[in-house]
Amino acid sequence: FTPWGGKPYIPYPPSVSYPAYQAYVWIREHTPRDAIILANGYTQGSIGAIARRDGWLDGRSPYLEAPEWREEATLAVLRAREYFLDPKGHASDLPVPVDYVVVGKPDIVLGGSYFPVNLQELLSSPQLELLRSFGHGEVLVFKVVHRRTSLSQGDRRGPVMLRPVGGAHGRDASACPC
Repeated sequence: FTPWGGKPYIPYPPSVSYPAYQAYVWIREHTPRDAIILANGYTQGSIGAIARRDGWLDGRSPYLEAPEWREEATLAVLRAREYFLDPKGHASDLPVPVDYVVVGKPDIVLGGSYFPVNLQELLSSPQLELLRSFGHGEVLVFKVVHRRTSLSQGDRRGPVMLRPVGGAHGRDASACPC
């Protein structure tokens, strides 16, 4: 097929790779409704839409938001990137409310942009327990088993990047600091 302009038609890549889709469905079926997920990428709502859980960096871009919120959101993304590059050296950058970590290989689409990962350090991190792998190890789901501080229910803050529309997934929308 050659559309107007004479260039061959190349369909858009999927918004979520099949192993990521499988992981998100598994998360929906096997995790608490109030679980918060950190993925090695900005997932643009895929975690919320498929897993029906809140993604720490899931949601809309902060570019037109208030400067204070935009700064907090940008710092959350930078800390997540640092964490994935050096999980042991940046263990304190794993956000306290995060319950599960999803990691995809570079060619896997988790729903948006990709953050590079030091997989060997993640696999040996005392903070994480590998629960499942999907697509022959292309997507891994970890549970956070050791936190740097303990949480009471009152201390739990919602995802930084999520801007719920019609309420958060499984939580009162007022819990979101957005």
